[in-house]
Amino acid sequence: MIMPINNKSVLLTIAEIRFNSILNIPEYLPAIQDSFRMAHYPDFSHIRNQGFQLAQSGPNKSLMPTTMDIYQFSNYNKSSHFRLNSQCLTYQSSNYKDFETFLTLFLEGLFIVNKILNIQLTERVGLRFIDRLMIKKGESIQKYLAPQESSLFEKLGGNSTYTFSEVKHQIKDIHLFNRVKVFQNSPLDFPNDIEPGDMVFKERFVTYKGPSAIIDTDAFIQKRSKLTLQAMKTNFYELHDLIIVAFEASVSDIAKKVSRS
Repeated sequence: MIMPINNKSVLLTIAEIRFNSILNIPEYLPAIQDSFRMAHYPDFSHIRNQGFQLAQSGPNKSLMPTTMDIYQFSNYNKSSHFRLNSQCLTYQSSNYKDFETFLTLFLEGLFIVNKILNIQLTERVGLRFIDRLMIKKGESIQKYLAPQESSLFEKLGGNSTYTFSEVKHQIKDIHLFNRVKVFQNSPLDFPNDIEPGDMVFKERFVTYKGPSAIIDTDAFIQKRSKLTLQAMKTNFYELHDLIIVAFEASVSDIAKKVSRS
């Protein structure tokens, strides 16, 4: 197994499984909420996300407004929460320690949900790491990046607000997106599809403002599979190993040492 990312640079981690739609989830909510409360996720909230869905009537296409109900179960200090909707369970944490601990906590939440909903098939398994590289006073952010990520800033000079690069890759069944956004001067910034809500983040990430980089690595397996504990563990470790490779390809040797110090 590849050496795991240390918690020094990890801002947010997300694990996800998607399954066939379960339309009557509200009927099971009291039991699910009570089980999460007993597992030290006592805060419950109901989130309604507004969106649009493409609908077609004959030759005509139109966007129809949609609403997705999301049920969130958070721990005491709001550093971790589970989010459940009719076809997906995600676990998000801003208090990453190591991958084994993170995966264990996710699987505990999955056990709670699966015991009540009896999920038999998964459609997608995903893992996402969002790292924030920050520098000491007087240093350059380019010092912490791999040459391909820092070269554009060097060519353009110091007046750029940010640069952004994205790589899409596939190895067998694993799809990977690696996105690097480099700022000359910025407070904490999240990818556009991340809504942190009331989640609490480590103070060093919140208070820092200056040159930084957000490395967003998203790996997933889009494949129908029978839900088993061993399959979940195998899939997540495979995703984790590929995420490490992508992260290390995006940063310099100096950053690798700092992130593991």
